[in-house]
Amino acid sequence: MKLLICVSLVMSSIGLLVEGLSTGAPAAACDSLSPDPTAHLAQPQTTSDVPYTISLMPFYNASDNTFTFYPGMTYTLGITNATSGAAAFRGFFVQARLMSDDTTRVGIFGPTGPVANLSRLSSCPIMTDGITHNSRVDKDAMYFTWTAPMGYTGSIRFGFAIVQTRNTYWANQRTGVVQQAPGSSATGLTASVTIWAIGIALIAALKPF
Repeated sequence: MKLLICVSLVMSSIGLLVEGLSTGAPAAACDSLSPDPTAHLAQPQTTSDVPYTISLMPFYNASDNTFTFYPGMTYTLGITNATSGAAAFRGFFVQARLMSDDTTRVGIFGPTGPVANLSRLSSCPIMTDGITHNSRVDKDAMYFTWTAPMGYTGSIRFGFAIVQTRNTYWANQRTGVVQQAPGSSATGLTASVTIWAIGIALIAALKPF
């Protein structure tokens, strides 16, 4: 009887572990930007480049070849394969952090895109300051929105972790730098990039030749 009870407890623990992995990054990832190595039975990859990327093109400013954001504006970003033929990924975790203080998380995240149901917000400790997966099914791309904070923030980077399989994952990664647009700390902009672009297009359409 004791043996059966022990086996039952072990199986229950395994079930909880698997369930935890399938529903997103643990609370500890809020600081470490890393899955739990004991749950993944391996250490993160350190000898190979991350085959996935967070596209920063929504921030690209062609006039001076920089990546900038405006306070209060909402941007749509995506996690996609960075190399041709890269395998699908199962898990992810993303935050935005200050360049001046890498422990400070900024901005508001939100799920979006055709498979938004495969992601959820992660409380770190605010419910909207990170985003992670909500299912361990294979994913070729995931999309999310990020709304920049109001007022002065300074430059930021996106920190992230990507899980390809239980034994293969990349932790504590950083994107390139995204600068706050010069002189934008008091603009009070709250419209999304999409709405802003539509507004400019309407103005152009109404403007006489």
